[in-house]
Amino acid sequence: MKKWCVILFSVLLTISMATSAAGHSGKTDANGGHKDNKNASGLGSYHYHHGYGAHLHPNGVCPYNAPVPKAIKEDPVPLAAPVKPTQAVADKKEITVTLNGARIAFDQPPLLVNDRVLVPIRAIFESLGYEVLWDDGTKTATATRDENVIMVQQDNLIIKHQNGEYRCDVPPMVVSDRTLVPVRAISECAGCDVKWDNDANTVVIVSSAN
Repeated sequence: MKKWCVILFSVLLTISMATSAAGHSGKTDANGGHKDNKNASGLGSYHYHHGYGAHLHPNGVCPYNAPVPKAIKEDPVPLAAPVKPTQAVADKKEITVTLNGARIAFDQPPLLVNDRVLVPIRAIFESLGYEVLWDDGTKTATATRDENVIMVQQDNLIIKHQNGEYRCDVPPMVVSDRTLVPVRAISECAGCDVKWDNDANTVVIVSSAN
């Protein structure tokens, strides 16, 4: 019985090898391909193995050895250009100063500092009828009209006048080689009434003496 089993196994092995030889005749080439005359693999008369299951090489490229496509690295979305502040439709409205309805001309435009309008010292005093003397040593202007004397010193908050002292919110200062003074302080020291016309952006000075 044992002998017959050995014989049967030998016959089956021989048949298997013959079938394999018939189905995969010829030696494999350098790429691991060989003939499959009876298309036992279902892939046609020629296919490949070289360590993998039976497969084809479409367009001559092994699917197992084909380079894995690299992920496309897209350029980052460029940042939007910095948005520039909206251009003003028009420049800020010019500040004007009037005395009894007439506009005062300045060789330097009035300047707004800490919500206080500053103007050139000589122009405002002379418009109010004062004579002005400048002491460059003490940086002091002395303005005189009749009995009223007003003394203004650069960078000093205190203005001296006939009836005492006036404390400014903003001191007289030099801007572009011109000494500027708070227009309200000077006008009130000169006995004038001062109002602000917000709609017209205008300092309105009313003097009974002019």
